[in-house]
Amino acid sequence: MTNMNGLDQHWSRSSFDRAAQRYDEAAVLQRHVGDELLDRCATIKTDGAFVLDLGCGTGYLSRKLKLQAPKMITFGVDCSFSMSRHCLQHSFSSICADAQRLPFEKESFDLIISNLAIQWCDYNRVFHEVARLLKPGGRWMFSSVGQDTLMELRAAWAAVDNHQHVHEFADMHHLGDSMLLNGLKDPVLDVDRINMTYENVMTLLTDLRTLGVVNASTARHRGLTGRTKLKAMLNAYEDFRDVDGLLPSTWEIIYGQADKAHDNQVKVHFSPGRG
Repeated sequence: MTNMNGLDQHWSRSSFDRAAQRYDEAAVLQRHVGDELLDRCATIKTDGAFVLDLGCGTGYLSRKLKLQAPKMITFGVDCSFSMSRHCLQHSFSSICADAQRLPFEKESFDLIISNLAIQWCDYNRVFHEVARLLKPGGRWMFSSVGQDTLMELRAAWAAVDNHQHVHEFADMHHLGDSMLLNGLKDPVLDVDRINMTYENVMTLLTDLRTLGVVNASTARHRGLTGRTKLKAMLNAYEDFRDVDGLLPSTWEIIYGQADKAHDNQVKVHFSPGRG
């Protein structure tokens, strides 16, 4: 399945299916960003609220939300059947569904939250669904990755050939514009940067595979990568080795929130970020 953003969603879904059993082993960044997102929810009344965890993965975010507000009613959704099954095995209710075509009635949720998931979707269609499903006065809160994510890996491959080896991610301003166009009110977005470090590139590549992070672009190179090109990429990445002898991997994290619009008088605010 492809969409207007040039994503091969079947390939992305298959990657997360393969990653489900070992995902939590490598999800250090995902948990860190999820905790930050939960901190931003601290002022929202969630006890007794109907909450949708969109792209719930193994259920980390919902489990922690439930601890904060035991009376909250939570529904998890993930496109990966294996992720949804993993949640059920760990006593968390989740269904397998497409975030772009969700099987819920309109105005069903007080809060919709998503941690590092919408980058694998057509975000225009996701925002349309979010606006449909939120109750009046409901809140949408999410994290996603921005266009500078994995910039070192992208540059190392660019030194080798002209193929697209690393997934392209959305710009923050495009996300804000899309939320407005889809009827979400007063979007607020900011950006943080997190540097993960590795002793060698192969460990980074292993972590990405374990997390199901793949190049899901329909424009990706479909052929096998030979040893010569792989070695050339590894050598090119060495240019980024820091004074401590480690290789950085940049992750640009976008945090966003918006409310259900009641009228057409909407505004968008961009903060400069903290990173």
